Amino acid sequence: MVPTSSNSSLSPYQPLDGLREVKSGNMVATNLQNAAIELGMALQATVDLLDKKQVPQTALLNMPVIKKDKVDYYYSQLYVEPQDFLKTLPDLIKKNMASGDYASQ
Repeated sequence: MVPTSSNSSLSPYQPLDGLREVKSGNMVATNLQNAAIELGMALQATVDLLDKKQVPQTALLNMPVIKKDKVDYYYSQLYVEPQDFLKTLPDLIKKNMASGDYASQ
């Protein structure tokens, strides 16, 4: 939890949601942390390992910087139409595992 400014939409010491704060103009940028992709990647790596497939020895998640010009796209994925994004997740995870770009979405 972090203290927020007096003009923030959050009350003091409420967990900070970076996308909402960038969207409202209270922050200039945030890093995307998408639990669905992170969990999906971990589960796929586990399945691949159990299937005796090659898996990366190190998986670094690149958390893209989200500024005002891209916030609506990611905000929609997480808050407006999450089911649409989740439908694409299995194919996206396979593509990410193959490319090594673990945070692409």
